[in-house]
Formats: sequence, C-alpha cells, structure tokens
Amino acid sequence: MTPLRFVPATSDWTRLLSGGRLTASEDDTRLSQTVSVQERAQTVAQVLQKLTRQTNVALFPAPPLDKEILIIDADKIPLKSLMDALADALDAEWFKQPNGSYRLSRPAKRAMERRQQDDAALKTSLRKAIEREAKASDEFRWTQANLREQIRAARESLSHLLDHPDARESAQREQLLTLSRQLNPVERLLWRVLQKLDIQKLLNIPLRERRVFSNQAGRFLEPIGLDVTPLLRQFAQEQSLLSVVWHDPQAGVGALEERHRERRGYESPLTFHWGSLPDTKPVDPSALRLIWRFCAARPRRSASSSM
Repeated sequence: MTPLRFVPATSDWTRLLSGGRLTASEDDTRLSQTVSVQERAQTVAQVLQKLTRQTNVALFPAPPLDKEILIIDADKIPLKSLMDALADALDAEWFKQPNGSYRLSRPAKRAMERRQQDDAALKTSLRKAIEREAKASDEFRWTQANLREQIRAARESLSHLLDHPDARESAQREQLLTLSRQLNPVERLLWRVLQKLDIQKLLNIPLRERRVFSNQAGRFLEPIGLDVTPLLRQFAQEQSLLSVVWHDPQAGVGALEERHRERRGYESPLTFHWGSLPDTKPVDPSALRLIWRFCAARPRRSASSSM
C-alpha cells in the first residue's frame, strides 16, 4: 500500500514528495480547485473515480497502476498538488488527453528503475531478517538436556492452561508461544535453507503469484537450487531427538497436548502453527521431500509528511 498524508504548513501546503510531472496542465484552471479525500486501502482506479466525481475533471489510471492500493488523507488542498503527490508516490506521470481528461501512467523505464531499486532494498532487508532469525534459532543448542528443560517448562504451562480454561491471555500462553518457535525443527530447517537460498529466486516471483520450490522434480515444482541433503540430515536428527523427549511417558508433553486437543478441539499454543506433531518413528532423511510455497507480496513505498 502507498500511504499519502498532507499537513498544513502555515497558510500553504507542504507537498509530500517531489519529482513528478504533470504534463500540459499548467494552464488548466480546473486543477486549482481544492479537494478533500480520506481513503483507506482503495485501488488507484477507485480513488481517481471519486476524485473525478468530486471535481468534474476526468482522471483515470493506465494498467497496472489501476489495481495498486492507496491510503490517502488530504484535507482542502489544490487538486494539482494531490495529483502531483499521487504521481510521485506511484513513480508515475500524468498526461493530459485531447478531450481534457488526465491519464496516470508509469513509463516503462521508470517501472524498471523502480523494480531494480525495490529489489535491491528488499534483498538487503530479507537477508538481514533471515540472518537474524537463523542466528536466534541456532542460539538454542539442540541437546537432549536442553530439550528436556524446555519440555518441562512446556508441561507446566500446558497443565496450567488445562486447569484454567478461561486463561486465554496469560504468561503461560505466551511462554508456550515462545517455546513453539524454539522447539519446531521445521522452522529451524526453514531458516537454514533460506540462508543458503539465492534470494533472487524469491524476488523473481511475480506479484501475488506463488512458486513451489522442492529438492525433487515434479509438476509445478521449481528446483530449489542447492544441496539440502546435509540440512535434511540435521533436521532428521533434531526431529528424532525431539520425538524421544516429547513422547516420554513421565516427562514428555505428548499426552498433555493430546488432552488439550480433545478438550478444546484444537492444538495448544505450543503446536498450533506446526502442522504436524513429532512422530514416534525415526525420521529417514533420504525419504524427506522438501516443498515450500512462497507468495510474492511486495511492500509498497510509503510517503511521510513533514510540517
């Protein structure tokens, strides 16, 4: 989404950004009229339709701008100032048409530059986030002693939730959510894979489309592009070790988790996001098939106001 906000600066208005062009419009007195717009998460097409009705100046976007999302909060500002800010925030330009209407479009060169800049910034932020999460995940040493200590804490918190069914927001619930991330071998595997994955593969996914990466060939599967065998072996070892502690009749948490599911009808905070529970059988890494779905949802550039 692209948020826009305008604020007054004494008797004049401070425009959000600079650099946009409003072609062949300097002599159009219609653009001096003031407008007020407050929109939350509307498409560019919807916003321009409302402005057209409000001003009697025909404004329309060219694809793919028409489907981009805007947040606007503007109060009594010149129409031209709002049009300029829209063009700047969207990396677009206005073009006056022979019939007096205005078309908002993004030139191909500017679209390419925007994509390159966004890719570079997104790649940097993704890499930092992955390294941060992977480091936090690996800080927990996956030993039987550490696992037993964490499972003991999980048993205490889960027992409290079972004994106090109304305690939806509690310290015990928060502790289980924290332990859920620490004790999830799948999540640990995810960060290790992402550390080695070429991030450009993710950036190449078209907006709002999905791609499925796997270490095996198959229909609609894309090669993950790296040898995940050592990572799968490590995952299998961690999963097997967790299973031993998890299903321990005396000190494990498996029976409590099952009782929570029977009473409440859903998983506890400890395993709610896991997808599957630790199996009692040993994990064979050679039989593991790595399949991950990624959906591209690029963050929009945001504009901030200044007094």
